[in-house]
Amino acid sequence: MEAKVPKYYSLKRDLVKKIEMGDYQEDMPILSERELMETYQVSRITVRRAIDELVNEGYLYKIQGKGTYIKGDTSNQDLFSISSCTEDVLRLGKRPGRRVCRQKVWQQTVNGQMHCKLQKEIRYSAWGALLWQMRNL
Repeated sequence: MEAKVPKYYSLKRDLVKKIEMGDYQEDMPILSERELMETYQVSRITVRRAIDELVNEGYLYKIQGKGTYIKGDTSNQDLFSISSCTEDVLRLGKRPGRRVCRQKVWQQTVNGQMHCKLQKEIRYSAWGALLWQMRNL
C-alpha cells in the first residue's frame, strides 16, 4: 500500500523537476499563484507552501509585487556548518593563497623596545623580537 503524498509536495517535486530539466531558466518567473492553482487544481495555501519551501531550499526567490523567480545558483550553502576560508575558496574552484605585499623588520633596542616610527593607519603585530607591519588591501 502506497502512502498518500501531500499535494504541496507533489507540486514542489514537479517544479523542482522542471527547474532541473531546464524548462525554467535562471531569473525566469514561474507561473503566478493563481495560474499554479488552476494548472494543478490545488488551493492557494498549497501553492504558497510549495513555493515557500522552494524559496527556503534555494530554488526560487521572491520579489514583492513582481512574482517568484528561478534562482540562478541552485547550489545550497549550509548555514549551520562551519568551514574555513580555505575550504570555501576550494569549493569555488579557486586556489587559496597569500602574498606578502611589504615586509619590514625593526631591530630591538637595549631596553627591549622597538625603534620605529608607527603610523596610525597601519596595523602592527609584535611576535617575539619582531614587529610585523600589516596593511589592509
